[in-house]
Amino acid sequence: MKIRNILIFSLTLLSCFILLTQCIKNDNFQKEEIKNAEADQDENIQKYQIITENKIYLLLLVASNSCECTVERGKEVEVLLKEIETENNIEIKTDVFDFAIEEEKVEYLADYYEVGFLPALLLFSKDGVLSNKLEFDINKKDIMEVLKILNEKG
Repeated sequence: MKIRNILIFSLTLLSCFILLTQCIKNDNFQKEEIKNAEADQDENIQKYQIITENKIYLLLLVASNSCECTVERGKEVEVLLKEIETENNIEIKTDVFDFAIEEEKVEYLADYYEVGFLPALLLFSKDGVLSNKLEFDINKKDIMEVLKILNEKG
């Protein structure tokens, strides 16, 4: 009876040891996964960093491979931005990224800035802080209102 109890105790102890070892391995694996995800995020932040050149920065995300209305809206906004740059005395830096050409970049930026619809116009202050986000139905009046406020801030 005593040997039986010792065997049962030994088996129980061995089972606990095996479970503990698996938990430690799983925890280390999860920590490694988190570390890798954080490294990927840091790399993406550096890779897609907003560089304003001390100007108001307009970032337009479009999709020329989408439905006709989305493509048309994107083209309309590009024309609006060119008009605004030539008609106004505001220092602006503009970038346009097309999902059809730069899928990874547009996907990352859309996810990072929580964009729901393309085209999307992200308006940044001179110091690179996102001020406003306009999506899909973008018009000149809305853009000019934001630009006026950003320009007054300096």
